[in-house]
Amino acid sequence: MLSALKKVINVSGCTITIETEFPEFRQGDYIFCKVQVVGGEYEQHATSITVSLEEAYWQSRRNHDGSSHQSYLERKKIESKIVASDLIIKTGENHSFRYSGKLAQNSCLSALDSNENHPHHLEHHTAGWFLVVNIDVPKAKDPEERIKIQVNLCKEVSTILDALKQEIGFIPAFRHSFLGLGNKGDPHSTYNLNGRRGNKFRFNPPQRLKPHLDFLDLELVMRSDKTVQCKLVFDKTTEKSVGGFFKSLVNEDKARKHVIFSKEDLFDESGDPRYQHIAEIIDKEIQAVISGS
Repeated sequence: MLSALKKVINVSGCTITIETEFPEFRQGDYIFCKVQVVGGEYEQHATSITVSLEEAYWQSRRNHDGSSHQSYLERKKIESKIVASDLIIKTGENHSFRYSGKLAQNSCLSALDSNENHPHHLEHHTAGWFLVVNIDVPKAKDPEERIKIQVNLCKEVSTILDALKQEIGFIPAFRHSFLGLGNKGDPHSTYNLNGRRGNKFRFNPPQRLKPHLDFLDLELVMRSDKTVQCKLVFDKTTEKSVGGFFKSLVNEDKARKHVIFSKEDLFDESGDPRYQHIAEIIDKEIQAVISGS
């Protein structure tokens, strides 16, 4: 096993070493890891040892009087497995276990909250993915600890974004985060509405398209058949008059297009990205919006 990610934590008085196969992962990947437990100063009886894959994401809710939003970190264990039961852990004794779990498609990413200006920038208090170890020992002070794992966009979604930037010239549009921070936000966000997941992005158009478009909102959903469902929302609020303002209020200034990218659209027979082909598909939709068709 590659020691690409190796971290040591302390749970219930035991020293835990977690090793994953790779240093980082993509949405939808399987995670395989080795968990090593070494007994502490005192012999302990563990009812169970559980390893979980956990997703954490920021949620927002209004105060009761509706005056402001409160942000909180929601944690959800996706896959939990008991790797040992009724185990006597003696001082210095070594126990090894294996764990595997699958990341959700279109899941949140672990890279988004790495900003040190974030009010909860400590590793355990950021959004993303974690491996959690729980050792159930009666009256244990710290029965559970977690380590953060790096999760990036899946290859298919990354390829579409690269084509949009490299071939057409769109630029990620940074926005202020919903936490009201002074730093720039992120052009990417994920959502999970009633079990439906997706990735959202915002882009500024290249110079040649600015007379026609203010920005592009892109929604990409990776599907189980390896196709990518793409929704393009073009903001055409180039009219700065009062009439243009009211059009924006009722979304009459927006044009929506839908595209399905197949695996053959995205990659050639050698597995290399087809950036130019992808760009041609998107550009065709852009020209249809500009022409009003």
